[in-house]
Amino acid sequence: MAHLVGSRNLIAQINAERVAQGFRANDLGEAYAAWWLNSWLGSRGRTDDPPPRQIAAVRAQAARAIAALPQVAGADDATTPQMTEAYLVQTARISAHLEQARREPGSLRRLAAVV
Repeated sequence: MAHLVGSRNLIAQINAERVAQGFRANDLGEAYAAWWLNSWLGSRGRTDDPPPRQIAAVRAQAARAIAALPQVAGADDATTPQMTEAYLVQTARISAHLEQARREPGSLRRLAAVV
């Protein structure tokens, strides 16, 4: 996380990492899906990578869920990017903790409680 925060453009860096994982950049549904996956893994103390089929299913479900929200449908041009960025930052924070937990399995229980 320190590496990301120290970068000149935090959101661009996070987006680049998400794109490398197969997600679309600057998309609220994709950011929500990434957050949802990482939150689910973290809350269960898991550091494994879900299979591509499971990721695709969560992406599709997240896109439908986000599109159905009246707050999203009625959002102005500034609100959607702000919501996207909030999910991206939270996803990056959880990812950083999951990476740390891979090296320090004892921290998984704490991570699960926090997430």
